[in-house]
Amino acid sequence: MPEAPTAVDLFCGGGGFSEGLRQAGFDITHAVDIESKACATYRLNHPDAEVIEADVLDTEPEDLPNDIDLLFGSPPCTEFSWAKSGGGGDIEAGMKLVKRFLYFVVELDPDYWIMENVPRLDNYLPETVEYEDIPWLDREGTLEIEKHVLACNEYGASQRRNRLFSGQFPVPESDTSRVLSFGEVREHFPRPVHGPTDDATIADPIYDELSLPESELTDHFYNSHLTNREAEEIRVRKEDHSFYGKMQFPDDPDVPSRTVLATNRRVARETLVMEEADAPEGLSRFRKPTIREIATIQGFPITYQFTGTSQAQKWRRVGDAVPVPTAFRIGQALRESMGLDPVDSPDVRENCPEVGANLNERDTSWKGRRRLSISRNFRHHVPVDNKQSFRVDLETDKDGGVRHPLDDAVDGDFRHPVEFEVVLYRGYSTDVESTTVDFDTALKLLDGLLDSRPELHREVEKVIDGFVSELGPQIPDASTLQAIRSRRHERDEPLEYNLLSAISDYDGSGIVDQVFPQLEFDRSDRVETPDLFGAEDDTLPVRVLLKLVGANYLAYKLNYCGAWVQANRDEIHVPEEFEDSSESITPLCGSEADGKCVDDRLRARYLSNSTEPRMGSTQTD
Repeated sequence: MPEAPTAVDLFCGGGGFSEGLRQAGFDITHAVDIESKACATYRLNHPDAEVIEADVLDTEPEDLPNDIDLLFGSPPCTEFSWAKSGGGGDIEAGMKLVKRFLYFVVELDPDYWIMENVPRLDNYLPETVEYEDIPWLDREGTLEIEKHVLACNEYGASQRRNRLFSGQFPVPESDTSRVLSFGEVREHFPRPVHGPTDDATIADPIYDELSLPESELTDHFYNSHLTNREAEEIRVRKEDHSFYGKMQFPDDPDVPSRTVLATNRRVARETLVMEEADAPEGLSRFRKPTIREIATIQGFPITYQFTGTSQAQKWRRVGDAVPVPTAFRIGQALRESMGLDPVDSPDVRENCPEVGANLNERDTSWKGRRRLSISRNFRHHVPVDNKQSFRVDLETDKDGGVRHPLDDAVDGDFRHPVEFEVVLYRGYSTDVESTTVDFDTALKLLDGLLDSRPELHREVEKVIDGFVSELGPQIPDASTLQAIRSRRHERDEPLEYNLLSAISDYDGSGIVDQVFPQLEFDRSDRVETPDLFGAEDDTLPVRVLLKLVGANYLAYKLNYCGAWVQANRDEIHVPEEFEDSSESITPLCGSEADGKCVDDRLRARYLSNSTEPRMGSTQTD
């Protein structure tokens, strides 16, 4: 066996697996991948390897050397990932590429082989595979497969990334000596928006002997800060998601990073978020890591370069990779198994290959101002008392756009892009049921509470007064709210979440909380709500009922009310074709059904000067 063991990389991507093994003294002679941009990054950083840009399904074992020591690679994990359609990927398509890798294992017969993928593949990959189950093979036999799920942060990587490593190879010993926390990664680099300092150098956070002039550090000195609205949207999805558990916002700086994904989603529950002490003008103090920072999280040296003309392309090269330190430690274990001495330290290239596109000095914050669909979906809840019990959601219906309050002022059919509705959920996770509750139904339920608990009339009056006097003036029309949400409006604020929190909030500051505090009205304090979910004995916690009324009031105002439009002519969003004709017309107020002001309805029905009996009440005139 030669001093430098030979290896071939199938599905090589941008070369993370290869880089770790190369650092451990392996000679990567050939690499195969179908994606041209991945091959470009690989060629740039591994100039000695022969890169075959082709579909592995169209590549044959004869195209590769047949006397290699190691075959390794990472068939695409997309179909097995929970990130794709909640785990609803095409397993058969994913297994076809896995079996193609196994075909190469059988045909090339290397001394060792390793296949990396997401842990979920373990559910579909048996420990023994019959040759007859591998297409393209026409002989009998079996392939024995060892499988190990490795936590990459226990093998040198600065992230909590679990991966399934299958094949025939020795598992390395755990080594966390160079694992950085998320905050340490940020602290090792200069502040991105400040730019490089003249004559300053940057030391690699992982590789001790490696440093560069700051001016040569690529893909770091650009603005990745989030807008205020983006930051709040991410916070809500992490801390207060309707269906999933709580995550930390911003990401915990004291532990290794969460998994770096291949997709560069700007606003998502999975978005990695760092916090700075201050914010650039017009933006929040929260930002996404730079390409160079996530490359360090993946264990790439600061001299490793990523091709591509956009942040998304470079992010994919980084996120798709096997963490370099984990691959290096596997390489060290392989060397020992081969009877070779381990390398003293990773063999890191000191010079940066010249990359065509460098993200330095770009401002990616404009993406936070890019227009989205004005009919974009929305679903979120009034802050809950107990997520596993009941939840009141405000949701959009794209097919139900109602007349805009200015419809009579224009020629044509002027409707909101969406209609807002309220859905009540009971239960949690897979054991959940829901029902849409309209405003009239919510008020009937409230009337039932007052008939059965007349001592609560004064408290209910305070809540209704709070809705009308405090919440109501903040509620725009549905078109304006959707314009804010789709970045067509100058207001950069998470208004929809603020409105829901005004009804009830976790800190007890909401309108419902101040009158019906949770400590006094817990889940056991209920009102009968027959047939709400189809059963005669249905009941609802009093606080949930009041949130249901508040959410319906909010939805009704968004859909039908013209009061905010009348009072805020300079802030309303009107499509260009209607702007001139809508300036001097009094808006409609009230639904198409009754034309009556919702605030007047509530005052007449529930406040102390009311002379109108409640619907279903036993009162007489």
